[in-house]
Amino acid sequence: MFWAFRLQYGTSVVEAWLPADDPALGRYKEFRERFGSDQFLIVSWPDCDLDDPRLPAMVEALQQLATDSPELKIASIQDSATLVRQLSGNESSNRDQRQVALSLEDIQRRLGGFAIGRDGVCFITMRLATRPSMNQSQVIREVQACGARILGPQSKDLVLAGEPYQVHMIDQSSRSAMRLLVAPSTMLALLLAWLCLRSWGLTLLVFSLAGTGQLIGMAMISIFVGEMAAVLVVVPTLVFMLTLSAAVHLTNYFVDNGGFRKSTSGVRALRLGATPCVLATLTTVFGFASLSVSQLAPVWQFGTLSAMSLILASAVLLCTFPAATLAFNYSLDAWRSVGLRRLTGRPKPEVSPRSEEIADARRQLRQRNLGERPIWWLANWTRRQSTPITLIGLGCLAISLIGLTRLKTSTEFEDMFSQNSDAVRSLHWVREHIGPINSLEFLLRVPSTDNSGSESDLLNELATLERIQQQLLGLERVEGVLSAVSFLPALPQGEGTRNTVRRAVLRRILESRLGELEEQNLLSVGDEERVWRLTIRVRGLRGENYPAIRDTLQDTAGKALQESLQARPNMRASTELTGLRTVVENAHNALITDLASSFAAAFALITPVMMLIVRGALSGLILMIPNLLPVALVFGGMGWLGIPLDVASILTASVALGIAVDDTLHFLTWYFRSRSAGDSAEQAVRKAITACARPMTHTTLICSGAMLPFFFSQFLPTSKFALLMILILAGAIIGDLILLPAMLQSPLARWIGTNRKRKMRKLGV
Repeated sequence: MFWAFRLQYGTSVVEAWLPADDPALGRYKEFRERFGSDQFLIVSWPDCDLDDPRLPAMVEALQQLATDSPELKIASIQDSATLVRQLSGNESSNRDQRQVALSLEDIQRRLGGFAIGRDGVCFITMRLATRPSMNQSQVIREVQACGARILGPQSKDLVLAGEPYQVHMIDQSSRSAMRLLVAPSTMLALLLAWLCLRSWGLTLLVFSLAGTGQLIGMAMISIFVGEMAAVLVVVPTLVFMLTLSAAVHLTNYFVDNGGFRKSTSGVRALRLGATPCVLATLTTVFGFASLSVSQLAPVWQFGTLSAMSLILASAVLLCTFPAATLAFNYSLDAWRSVGLRRLTGRPKPEVSPRSEEIADARRQLRQRNLGERPIWWLANWTRRQSTPITLIGLGCLAISLIGLTRLKTSTEFEDMFSQNSDAVRSLHWVREHIGPINSLEFLLRVPSTDNSGSESDLLNELATLERIQQQLLGLERVEGVLSAVSFLPALPQGEGTRNTVRRAVLRRILESRLGELEEQNLLSVGDEERVWRLTIRVRGLRGENYPAIRDTLQDTAGKALQESLQARPNMRASTELTGLRTVVENAHNALITDLASSFAAAFALITPVMMLIVRGALSGLILMIPNLLPVALVFGGMGWLGIPLDVASILTASVALGIAVDDTLHFLTWYFRSRSAGDSAEQAVRKAITACARPMTHTTLICSGAMLPFFFSQFLPTSKFALLMILILAGAIIGDLILLPAMLQSPLARWIGTNRKRKMRKLGV
């Protein structure tokens, strides 16, 4: 508990997901060393133009903030009005700079979206020296406070956009959902647990054991990682649900053996449930252990910590269950005695053991009469319709597996919020009035010496840079390109004295402004090469079209470079695509691919374990179908309906697999016990349903109730996670209480447990 409560919520840094030798990550790290962070925060508001007096006031307030709070690591602050004055030459006394002054039309044409908006809207660009961290949320709050002071009543119209703001909104929304919805989730789960178990003592017992598992998961994260971020936020919930499932099964066995009225009920329940609980834990741990081979830090951390937490939680559950039942029994007796004495002034009346036995028998008879009717109906129905149910289940599985091939992924910011949210409205406003904020970075690398051994010519480099920029601007998806060429006049073309003089003037201006270009992070000069930077703003850049856009940009830049090199045979140069977006796309695609393949590997590892348990390869393979069905139904349905898959969604598969395997093993344990005792398949199925239907249903209802409040979260990944959990839990019930009994009574049953049958025949059973 000490380590659990020391756990901190962290901010997910995508670069930390990839292995250190990842090529995209290596290129981006080198880029940041040369040019600093490529991430920015845009600050604007409606009617912000060159004549708006609030613009310089806001800039002054933000500059004062950067000076007074160096811990915020604000690297630079630029605004449209200042940039326009500088580029137009109005604030320069330098003769060379006045010669390259640009008109307002040229500025809008060359620097639209970078210096000024499409329709003349002005904005402020803040660049932060660090990648997303805890201080960025503080930056956002301070900027909003400055906006409240400068804009006054119109501060509600303040528009923020950019990657730092998106990280802040995702963190705030996810934490807000947890803070606001945990209490109603717990209350609803407790209420449903009481309705299922009909005892506050049993309800508190189950939640105490499951809560201990959740605390163990939190403690593991705190000890080995230090903070909870990315996919690790699911670990405590995962351990809670798996421990809850096992605890509900043991509690139902406990009730069937006398409950709190018999001191030996806890031990008897443990004897009945220990074997399936241990087997379920081992199979699920094997599945999680398969994730530890991943190269992505969130994946192997998720698998390793989940496996360790589940082992400890299961050990605590099995070791403490009998003692916990006794402790809760004594506590309840003491509470009843004290409560009765306070209400009546008399101690609790003595009741003879014979009276308690009669009352217990009558209570069990009423419960049996109420509970056996649906159980008998379900057993008879699955027996009569075993073949159609099995065929329908296999058909649904086949169709769902085809749907898995149609799944698409999404990691876009606007897909995480409703279209009416402030965050999405701000993003749309910026795209409409300023331009797209999605950017990629191209680097033009030019060695210091050319092929002849002479020093590389600056004008040749600038001409190559200009050719690449012009070719990229001709692409449909490219909104704008920013480079050193954007701040210089067009290069003179052709021969003649006039153009020769102009090239000489431009070469002198360029040489004098190399230091300025370096300060503006448009050029990096090293001992062996010069690296020119081109920042590209891309329209409609999303995860699904990123590969095509990336390939188009690289092909276009490559062709432009080859054309320039053919015209200048002595020149050497190469291009390179980088930027945070390249790292993010690589990390997200690798994460989802790794989780999906790791889940498949987990399924493949659990199948041999199931084969060993049922002592038959074909039997184990057949009996894994009910465990695969809920995941296939939900994710296959998403594929057919075109619903995109995100990281939070795919993690529900791990929870579903654990609960489905747990329920399946409990069912099969009772089934094979009955078969070993000489019962027919129909009788064994009926006994297994009688023993397992209630705990399976109770687990589904309680876990679904715990997830239901999160479905109403405004943060869509949380809402989708809750909905998928509820659907997958319902699918697990269908697989274990309908499909599995039908399969055990269908023609497929002849291949299930054949080795066990041979052993029974040898024993004469």
